[in-house]
Amino acid sequence: IDILVGTPGRVMDLALDSVIRFDDTQKLVIDEFDEMLNLGFRVQLTSILAMMTRNKRQNILFSATMPPKIRQFSMKILNKPEEISIAIGKTASGVTQSMYSVYDTQKEELVRHILSQKNYEAVIIFCSTKDKVKALHKTLRKSFDIEAFHSDLEQVEREKIMSAFKYA
Repeated sequence: IDILVGTPGRVMDLALDSVIRFDDTQKLVIDEFDEMLNLGFRVQLTSILAMMTRNKRQNILFSATMPPKIRQFSMKILNKPEEISIAIGKTASGVTQSMYSVYDTQKEELVRHILSQKNYEAVIIFCSTKDKVKALHKTLRKSFDIEAFHSDLEQVEREKIMSAFKYA
């Protein structure tokens, strides 16, 4: 394989079962590095790194936050690291952000109200669970041309929805 994407626990399982080897690994990318450590994956990450040849590999870490403990741990696995920080608080041009403080029971009605105020070309609404996505979809499809995008969809369905959204 040229590229392997996985959770630390699953990658560790595959390595321990000798399904994968890290002999020729040139790059290791860890996304959500802060969250991986907060979720208790420090042992797996350390073990995976120990299985790899250090001098042949570039480690790349992505993290929304870099508190001192995480920064300390990252220094143990990085050699002459470079840090790239993205400006916080800047909104892309043409994007409007708003915040509404409401109770959970008011959210669906507020979304319906906001969507009915203007004829939007494309809107993405994030929910915390796929069940909430399904419930909001069920409510909004009565009034709007809407699709729900969640993990229960087949890949073909996901691609169809993304394509329709991309060209909206």
